[in-house]
Formats: sequence, structure tokens, C-alpha cells
Amino acid sequence: MGSATKIIKRVKRGVQTAAYGNPIYRRILETGEMPVALRFAPPDPWPGDAEAGRAMLADQRSLFGDPALPRGTAAILRCLRAVGTDAARQLALRVIGAWLTDYDDWHESEWAPAILGERLAGWVGFYEFYAPAAPPEFIAALAASLARQWKHLARTLPPTLTGAEGLEAIKGLILGSLNFPTATAR
Repeated sequence: MGSATKIIKRVKRGVQTAAYGNPIYRRILETGEMPVALRFAPPDPWPGDAEAGRAMLADQRSLFGDPALPRGTAAILRCLRAVGTDAARQLALRVIGAWLTDYDDWHESEWAPAILGERLAGWVGFYEFYAPAAPPEFIAALAASLARQWKHLARTLPPTLTGAEGLEAIKGLILGSLNFPTATAR
């Protein structure tokens, strides 16, 4: 990669951080009616790995010190759903809650289109699994965060995104559009 390309990427990253990382942008994403719950949550049809879900519940690690656990929102929730216990639901809520604490405001990698789309699809697709165990204020915070994330994705999805990353982003857009009042206009 040439030095000019590196400079352009750094400038682009700086502009994105200044534009998306400030409180004004969050306020823009919060305009309009904000949901307090999801309206439509088609369930994720894929089976999970109950053994991996039990390992998550036990917080087991591999011999090499790295978590021997699935990666990605949907994979984690899928495995916890395969376990199907209240403890699995509570862990799903803690995982989502930790993300909300750490990344609810724009973050360069966590709000990247493919990752954002996968998270939207995961949180929507497993809503029926974890939501019954959540207090109403958690669901309201989750729904508001999902609406902000969806609006950001709808605004910033690059037309050049293709392949698996493009599909992840579009899947999140579609599942989000089924839930948010401003989706019809978009």
C-alpha cells in the first residue's frame, strides 16, 4: 500500500471519528420515535452448539489460554439458546449488556457495516430467547440502541461492500427495518 493510500485512510478514519464519535451525531441518530421493544423478531433458524454454550456458562478456556468459544454475536447467542436454561438467558443478557456499556456510542470497529449488521441480526434473531428474562428498562435500552445502530448502518453502508460482509450488513438492515418506525421512509 502506497504512502498516499495510507494517508487517505488515516484522514478518512479521523473524519469518521470526528463526525460519528461526537455527541451531536448520537442525538441525530436519536431523532424521531424511538422504540421501547422490538415489533418483529423472526427467529434464527440455525441450531447452536449446546456444548459450546455450556462451556461459556462454565467460563471454560482452552489449553492455550484463549476462549474456546464461538465468535460473533449470532454464534454466541445460538449456542446459549441451544442450552436453553435461565442461566444461558442471563449470560446472553450480560453479553449484550456489556456491549451496551462499552460500545453503545459509535466505535470504529464495532460499528463497521458487517459487524454492525451481524450484531443487529443476532440481537433481533435471538430476541425471543433472551428478552423474556430481561427487565423492561433493559429492553428499552436495547431497542433504542438497535434503532441508533440501524440508522447509522442505513446512512453509512457503502455501495461497494460485497461478499459475506455485504450480506451481513444487508441482513441487519432488513431485520432492523422490520422493527423501527423510520424504516418505511428509508
